[in-house]
Amino acid sequence: MGVAAAERALSAAGVAAGDLAGLAFATTTPPLAEEDLVPRLGGALGVAADARTLYAGRSTRAGTRALRGARDAAAFPALVVAADAPRAAPASPEGHAAGAGAAAVVLGPGTGTGAHLVGDAEVAADYPGTRFRRTGREETEGLGVTAYDRAAFARPTRAAVDLLGDDPNAPDPEAAAAFAVTAPDGDRSLRAARTVGLDADAVATPVATLGDTGAAGPLLGLAAALREGATPTLVVGWGSGAGADALLVDGLAPVEADLATDEELSYAAALRRCGEITRDEPPAGAARRCRCRRGGGHSQRATGSGRVAVQTAARSRSPGRRVSRLPRARRLRARSPSQRGRRRDGDRRLARRGAARVRSAGRARRGVRSRDRSVRARRRGSERPHAGRGREAGRRCRR
Repeated sequence: MGVAAAERALSAAGVAAGDLAGLAFATTTPPLAEEDLVPRLGGALGVAADARTLYAGRSTRAGTRALRGARDAAAFPALVVAADAPRAAPASPEGHAAGAGAAAVVLGPGTGTGAHLVGDAEVAADYPGTRFRRTGREETEGLGVTAYDRAAFARPTRAAVDLLGDDPNAPDPEAAAAFAVTAPDGDRSLRAARTVGLDADAVATPVATLGDTGAAGPLLGLAAALREGATPTLVVGWGSGAGADALLVDGLAPVEADLATDEELSYAAALRRCGEITRDEPPAGAARRCRCRRGGGHSQRATGSGRVAVQTAARSRSPGRRVSRLPRARRLRARSPSQRGRRRDGDRRLARRGAARVRSAGRARRGVRSRDRSVRARRRGSERPHAGRGREAGRRCRR
């Protein structure tokens, strides 16, 4: 994506890759944990080996940082490329919003024609945990505390824009026609627009169509605003941790962009494209470790018909025994006719034996109840020993 965006930017600006004096690259999802990626990008584009290079990463502010760094290096013409493809668990909010995109900008001397960077500012504030990726992992995570996440996004953004407004040589940020901002989701970008005094319609970042594009989001929003002829454009790069860069771009520049999304994918197709599930079935007889949460050591074995049989090494009186988890009907089909017959006869004998035990238990309970009734009757009779013996017996009782 970065190479394709860079080629379009060079074509729109009319600059050859061999004439570049500076090259900057920004991403939060590099393909390698340790290697300089800028020489590889320069080799793919044909950039001269003596061009000044800059790499920015580890934060979604990387795109605006690379833009400011290339401007400060003053090696013109310079090419700034931001490409990102955040990944997260499919069921998480970060996974729902994850997208992919790339954008590139060609910078020239301030005296040239086109759009001009007329002001910039940055702010850092301590808000840990809003968005992070652990060492050795590929998935982005977050604490998921809504009020905390909104405050960590809005307050640094507002503070950076306020500093930008204090510059007497820069236009008023609240008069911007477009707002290109880092967009982790559609909600926070709209709230940030209202926080800095702009309408929600001013948000130019294509989060609704491309999703969360990480470090490339602000530059994609800038390209969309320039293509629509909006000027000036307020560009804000936000990074978790948290911090924000605010830049004001005045004027228009030629744009070659492809922001349309004509292809629609189902949820299963999207998971396959992200690598969460695979298309191919395991070969027959191959065993692989099961990743479910049932506990115990068990594996999945692919059968010849393509079905998967799960076998579990259960702890029982015989430690080496393996208990099959297949349905009983399938276990019976796996036996020979004689084995099935013996099993059926054994089941019948067990059923008859259980019925006999139930009948004997019923008789015993009925006998206990009859004995209890007779004992209670004898006790009532002993309380009235002279009942029914005539008038004389009654007189003796009264005496």
